[in-house]
Amino acid sequence: MDTNLGHLLVYGLSERVLAHVDIGKRMHDGRRLIAELDRLGAVAVPAHPFRESAFGTVLERNLAEVAGVRIIEGYNGQNRPEDNQRALALAERYGLRCVGGSDAHYLSHKWFLTCATVFEEPIASAADLVEALRYGTYRPLVLPAADGADLPGPVLP
Repeated sequence: MDTNLGHLLVYGLSERVLAHVDIGKRMHDGRRLIAELDRLGAVAVPAHPFRESAFGTVLERNLAEVAGVRIIEGYNGQNRPEDNQRALALAERYGLRCVGGSDAHYLSHKWFLTCATVFEEPIASAADLVEALRYGTYRPLVLPAADGADLPGPVLP
């Protein structure tokens, strides 16, 4: 979702969430939306907090400025290594949990298969994912370089 501080990865979009939050709206209030989504049963995670985002800088200055933040994207496959390191340092400083993501917007080995999140518990549904993000054990992971040969369908360069 778009906020005035940057993008949020949102998990657990339910009828309840959709009845209260316009997910198509641009520029939600990033300082309040995470807590609102949490109250409604979803989990929201600031994506790439130090690339094209003010979330990281705001959180470095004062964690309390962003209500409800408990998880950030620690590894993003499109980040510079120093942006990922800043995110990991921020998480360590405040005891935040981290996920990893590829930032894939289309099927390409440059975007897909770069970073991921490893969960200790099996994830079989969206509800399992939300539960695991809230209470489970997981960590971000940088994947080894891939050439895209194993990706299904046409692959963009």
